[in-house]
Amino acid sequence: MSISDAIRRVNHSVDLERAAETENDLKEKVRTWSIVSKSIPCWVQESNSKMFDEQGRLVIAIVYSVFFDADPGILEGDRLDYNGIKLLVVGVINSGGVDKVWLVDARRTV
Repeated sequence: MSISDAIRRVNHSVDLERAAETENDLKEKVRTWSIVSKSIPCWVQESNSKMFDEQGRLVIAIVYSVFFDADPGILEGDRLDYNGIKLLVVGVINSGGVDKVWLVDARRTV
């Protein structure tokens, strides 16, 4: 089964969000997210979870692998919205070579 067949079979999709920094009236930097692309077909898999210390508090991060059959134009630092779950993109790899399989590693912090 090809990755394209698998993507059609699971029928997953994500919205791609990208951040922009602006300044508010107090000259403080404010990050706002806007949708770049909607309903990009993919296959989302939860791959593992980790516990780590983030600024003195224990955090659980769930790591996801997201597969695409074409270059989705995703960059590290972008965010994916998968059925209301926000996933921060931490890596993008053309893992199949010759633009056949694009793998995005993403993390959700709980």
